[in-house]
Amino acid sequence: MTNWHYYNENREKIGPIASRELKQLVQQGTVTPDTFVEDPTGRTGLAKDVKGLKFPDTETSTPEPFIATPTPFVPTEQTTPTPPVTPPPAANVFCTNCGNTVADQAVACMSCGAKPTGHKKFCRHCAAGLNPEQVVCIKCGSAIGTDNLAASLMAGVKRAIPPDTAASLMTGVKRIIPSNVATSIPEKIKKLPKPAIIAGVAIVATLCLTLFIVNINNSIQRPSELVGKWQVVVPRHVVGGELELLRNGTAIFRAECSYGEGFDAERERRFTWRAKGNRLYFTDSGRTDTSNYRISGATLTLTDDGGNSTTFRRK
Repeated sequence: MTNWHYYNENREKIGPIASRELKQLVQQGTVTPDTFVEDPTGRTGLAKDVKGLKFPDTETSTPEPFIATPTPFVPTEQTTPTPPVTPPPAANVFCTNCGNTVADQAVACMSCGAKPTGHKKFCRHCAAGLNPEQVVCIKCGSAIGTDNLAASLMAGVKRAIPPDTAASLMTGVKRIIPSNVATSIPEKIKKLPKPAIIAGVAIVATLCLTLFIVNINNSIQRPSELVGKWQVVVPRHVVGGELELLRNGTAIFRAECSYGEGFDAERERRFTWRAKGNRLYFTDSGRTDTSNYRISGATLTLTDDGGNSTTFRRK
């Protein structure tokens, strides 16, 4: 008879095999009296109960007829071992002193030896070059010199309100409000209902946030590196040409002499400007001209979409 099966030590089902092959396995010791076997009809039992199987270490005797009885047995399946979990690599940032890559938790830069944070030469998140007046990175928008929004908010408020303006404001408030009234204000505030206090705090917070957003917008759209007066160097047909970029977004171009059209009748032109990335946008009477800009030291080069370049030198 064929279609016999047996289970090995790992409880794996082996077969089908013929009855003579089963007897050979018995003589080889592969199938022992306690090995589970399955006959062609699907009944499972121990090998020692199968009629006709003679084991080497047993006496020659006529075994009793094999009667398969239900035996609780659940073969196990081989499982593939789970590979070890590799931890993710540590996040890297940039040294604010030299701009080289450092580990996020590093206490010293391996390139320059300085503390990786606390400087304002390079952005910690994108390694973009910075100037001391920036409060946010123009390239990635991260706050400069701080990692929390509250400190960045206060920095924006301080830059939006100059110190002399703040001092003048406080002096004016003291002159308007008498001292006796000023001392009684805290007591009156305590007597105000909570909704009124909450509303007042919300108004002050909104004002501070607005000043902060305006300051960030000016820093991003009007980088400090572009603000100032620039003298035309090339092309030379514009004699005494000067471009002045103001922080408030006003651009003024002055030409003492020109062979082009328009400047003879209008020696000074005013328009608006803003920057985004390495693009510079000039808007005049609803028309916007764009150019790529590049600053190298004290030299500013503007290249329009037609490939024409104009070179300026900082005054």
